[in-house]
Amino acid sequence: MVTRALISLTFFALPWYVVRFTVFGLPTTLLEMVLLATLAVWLLDKARTRNFPTLNTQWRAPIGLFLLASIIALFTAPQFLPALGHWRAYILEPILFALVLIDTIKTERDRTHVIYALAASLVIPVAIALYQQMTGLGIPEPFWAAEATRRVTSIYGYPNALGLYAVPILILIIPQVIKSESHSVIRLMLVLVSCATIAAVVFTRSKGALIALVAGIAVFFLLIARRKVLAAGALIVIAAIGIFVVKGSFNLRGIATVQGGDSVSVRLTQYRETWEMLKDHPFTGAGLRGYQTAMAPYHAQKYIEIFMYPHNIFLTVWSELGLIGLIAFVWVIIQFCKISFHSTQLTNSQTHKLINYATIAAMSALLVHGFVDVPYFKNDLAVLFWILIAFSIPLFTDRQQLKNMLQ
Repeated sequence: MVTRALISLTFFALPWYVVRFTVFGLPTTLLEMVLLATLAVWLLDKARTRNFPTLNTQWRAPIGLFLLASIIALFTAPQFLPALGHWRAYILEPILFALVLIDTIKTERDRTHVIYALAASLVIPVAIALYQQMTGLGIPEPFWAAEATRRVTSIYGYPNALGLYAVPILILIIPQVIKSESHSVIRLMLVLVSCATIAAVVFTRSKGALIALVAGIAVFFLLIARRKVLAAGALIVIAAIGIFVVKGSFNLRGIATVQGGDSVSVRLTQYRETWEMLKDHPFTGAGLRGYQTAMAPYHAQKYIEIFMYPHNIFLTVWSELGLIGLIAFVWVIIQFCKISFHSTQLTNSQTHKLINYATIAAMSALLVHGFVDVPYFKNDLAVLFWILIAFSIPLFTDRQQLKNMLQ
């Protein structure tokens, strides 16, 4: 009971990695404190009962390879201690938390409650974003704060962060809104949170987030449609009409803030320069937290800063974790898809099916967004990614039944 309550609290606390402080001289965040408390209580309970869980054989190899690649990247990083902090927050703790979820969240009721906690985690950041849109206050950059070019940032340091976090959660909320047994008051609250969140994402002016949201919703409704060919055709027609309607007001390239520095141009430049670096370091990449250091000799377009990451999830994983890490990451995604679809086919529960479809759609949105941004290497996003991985595990209370199904 305590572990489940702490899991929900961890979900709610995901955005609050922005609250940073030190404990005994070590840097940490409010999110990490809550997450470590959850892990500690869970480990104490497992030690007391001597009932430690094990990963299914289908997950051991890809996750093991991912961990191995991250350890290699840690020791090839240009600065070990900062890289160790990233490894702890982006690799070790999220994977351990996923193991806690797999061991603890076993029923539809459990999963529904933690999705409510995820939805609740949006309330404060979204409220702040809407306040920023109305007033222009609290936005860190004057260019973003100006009314003509306003882009809200909420509690984060840049606009895209809100969309990166909010879009997968918006899609996970959909089953709780459309399923018939949802409580009317809770459904109304979820609808209000979803509408406010969509508005906040629009106000960030993040094209990647909006495209990812549309893609995720389309995948969800395509999955639940009985006549999938007809549904796919309808979605294509709707998309075509939507593009025609908004083409005059939707500037895909974005507003240039520097010479040649619109969204598309900056990213294409980053991709080219990152590729040059990776050609010289194909196996190790740049090492954990080593991208900016490794990119210095390859950075030709000086009007663009060297960003923390190259605004593409696959290039970023390759740079941070090396070629082995990229292979492991793709393997994890493949296993996620296989297990999610397999468990959906075997369950008779409509709620379980809807949650599985929403999880697949949320991961689809994350990957679509990943073509133009990095929906992983950040405290909240790393945990959110592994939450989706944990949600792919079927909701069975009988361990032997689960083991037999997945073998």
